[in-house]
Amino acid sequence: MAWELLAGSRTLLIATHANPDADAVASVLALRLVLAEHVQSAVCLTGDGLVPPNLEFLPGAEHLLRDPTSVTDPPDCIALLDCADPTRLGPLFRLHPAWFDGHIPIVNIDHHVTNTRYGSVIGWRNLNNRSFRMSPPVSSQDCTATHSAFKPRARPLASSNLLRACSRLVRGKRTSSPISFGVSHCRPFGSGALHWAASGMSRR
Repeated sequence: MAWELLAGSRTLLIATHANPDADAVASVLALRLVLAEHVQSAVCLTGDGLVPPNLEFLPGAEHLLRDPTSVTDPPDCIALLDCADPTRLGPLFRLHPAWFDGHIPIVNIDHHVTNTRYGSVIGWRNLNNRSFRMSPPVSSQDCTATHSAFKPRARPLASSNLLRACSRLVRGKRTSSPISFGVSHCRPFGSGALHWAASGMSRR
C-alpha cells in the first residue's frame, strides 16, 4: 500500500526533520530518485530547508528546496522520512499544520523507536520488499544514510536485512571517498563496524 500511495500520487511532498543529519537528507534524495519515473511532481526538502555543507555532494542535493515558505500548495500525498513525529519538521509543520491532521495520506518511513505511528501507512516494511534499480546516485544515498544511521553501540543487534543491504553496497563499490569524507569521519567507530560487517557478509 505504501508504494501504491507514493507512485500513484500526482503531487508528492517528500520531507524530513529540521536540523537534518545524513540519513535524513540521503533518504529524501533516494526516494525522490526512485519515484522520479512515477510521480508527476515531487517537492523535496528538510523541515527547515537546511542542508549540512558536508552533504552537498549527494546526487540531487541541488533539487532540495531551501525555503519552506515556498511550499504553498497542498500535495496529494506526503512521505515523511526519518521523522519520528510530524512536529519534528519544525518550520514546515508550523507553516502547514493542517496538512498533517490526517486528511492528506502520509507514508511514515522511519527507524526510530520513538516513532508515534502517525500517518496512513507505516511504510518501511512495504517498501523493503520491492526491487529497485540501484543506480549510482540511489546507492550512494543509501550508503550515506546507512553510514549515518548505523550506531553499533546503540543498536548492537543489527538486523540481517541491514547487513545484507550493506553487503550489496560494498560489492557494488558504492562506498566512495566522498561518502567516507562527508559522513564517516563523524562516526569512525560506527563506519568501521559497518564496513567490517558488510564485507564479511559479502564474502559468503
